[in-house]
Amino acid sequence: MTARRRQQRRDTPGTRHRTATSRHPTVEAPADTAFQRAVKRWLGGLAGIVGTVQVSVIGILLGLQPAPHDIPVFQLVREHPLVALAMVGTILLIIALGLVLAYGHPRGHLSGTTSTVGLVALVGVLLARPTWCPSTFCTTAPPPGGTYDANVAAVYTTMQSTAFAILDEPSTYSLGHLPPTRLPGAVPAQQIVPNERAANASPYRIQLSVRNLHSSGPDIFIEDVALMVDDVRSPPSPARAWVQPVGDANLLVNPFLATYQGQPVGFAISGRSQGVVPEGHVRLRPAELDQLTLTITSTTNVSLRFHVRIRYRLTNELEVRTIVPKDRFAAVFADDHLWQPYHLVDGRLLPA
Repeated sequence: MTARRRQQRRDTPGTRHRTATSRHPTVEAPADTAFQRAVKRWLGGLAGIVGTVQVSVIGILLGLQPAPHDIPVFQLVREHPLVALAMVGTILLIIALGLVLAYGHPRGHLSGTTSTVGLVALVGVLLARPTWCPSTFCTTAPPPGGTYDANVAAVYTTMQSTAFAILDEPSTYSLGHLPPTRLPGAVPAQQIVPNERAANASPYRIQLSVRNLHSSGPDIFIEDVALMVDDVRSPPSPARAWVQPVGDANLLVNPFLATYQGQPVGFAISGRSQGVVPEGHVRLRPAELDQLTLTITSTTNVSLRFHVRIRYRLTNELEVRTIVPKDRFAAVFADDHLWQPYHLVDGRLLPA
């Protein structure tokens, strides 16, 4: 009786199931081919890149790092949105194909990867700010270091001058210590002109970049570019000038001419448009970046300090608004009697 019960226990359904199951060995999944391993490594590298981009995006959104401005991909999105969309679709298709080849059933992998790439693409559009993106979501970023309001950003970019003032004794200068030729310390030196319409053979010009900060909506007219007089003093006597051309040879993008003729501190000297269309307006379309070039001359001897004021108007409004870039400039103007040019010879500044 005891032996029969033992036999029944051994023959219970659960025991028979386990015994039957143990008779069939587990079928292991086939090993990945070399191609599948290569695809998985590629997908892993892609995931690492996406993760890095996500960290950078989070840093930008939290204000921990500045947003990029001049990235070729962003320029492509702005100028060729259909091409950019086709490229994103192609990338997603390649990723989906890679998941199929690597895993066979990529439903879980595909949904996660698609959502990640979609999030990165959405944030990328917000950062790229294409023209078709509404201004509510895609406000154009101002240039770094610039001055801006709700509509326009402006920043100094470069200058053109052939001579710079020697403010100390020429003997104190050497190859390692020369008069500065870049802002903020540069002081261009120029000879005076006979009247306000005369051109200087060696012009002094400054160039500023201006941008329409809206990605859609009305255009912007630049109504006026003016030189604001900050300080007026007599120039050094003699007016020593190191002849050293700096900057672009011919800055002429949207040119204006402002001539100092003895105006007092605080006076605004409006620049006269020197473009192809006399007295024409510079027009900024949504998100457009352009340059303003201001040539400065003087009819009198002066050591001048100044800044630039820009007035503009939205094309759908009559109100004229003002933006004043923060950059400050200085220049020395002298006649033939005061003018004394110097050249760099064997590491020393010597009279020409």
